[in-house]
Amino acid sequence: MPHADLRFAWEHKVMPLLQEYFYGDGEKLLAVLGADFVAKSDVPIGGGGDSRAVYCLKPQTPEVFVVSLKKLAGG
Repeated sequence: MPHADLRFAWEHKVMPLLQEYFYGDGEKLLAVLGADFVAKSDVPIGGGGDSRAVYCLKPQTPEVFVVSLKKLAGG
């Protein structure tokens, strides 16, 4: 599988470091990685209509990973 080593390093080395660096600040993680890698959802809190943002890493197929990484790199 092409790019398998790159994807492994991204998922097991780069992403954990970024998650640790931006711990608790999903907005910055989204700003750095973009919407191809990070999803933002608004989750309701209580019954008063308030909500808070929740950030999650998006799972990606190998093909989507390569496209997303190229986009992130500006190419």
